[in-house]
Amino acid sequence: MVALVLLAAISAGQLVFFHSRYASLIQADFTKDDAYQIALQAKREVSPDKGLLVLGKDWSSIVHYYSERKGLSIMVFVPKSLMQRVFDEPKPFFATDQ
Repeated sequence: MVALVLLAAISAGQLVFFHSRYASLIQADFTKDDAYQIALQAKREVSPDKGLLVLGKDWSSIVHYYSERKGLSIMVFVPKSLMQRVFDEPKPFFATDQ
């Protein structure tokens, strides 16, 4: 009986925690978000065999995911030498083993 009461208390606590922290994120409308809009534009403009280079979204893959394009995200604090290598010769950074 004690185990059932503890299980019910833990379950109720988890439901309250989930509702207070995550329910609003699940129900939110992110279609107006800049990254989502950029991804939709990239999907329209970039052919599926091309890649995307995203600067300034840290290492987030949101643009690549919603645009359904392979890509590379570069953080703003990446050393300039590495960033220059990407700009000079991007192909190795987008290579696939297909």
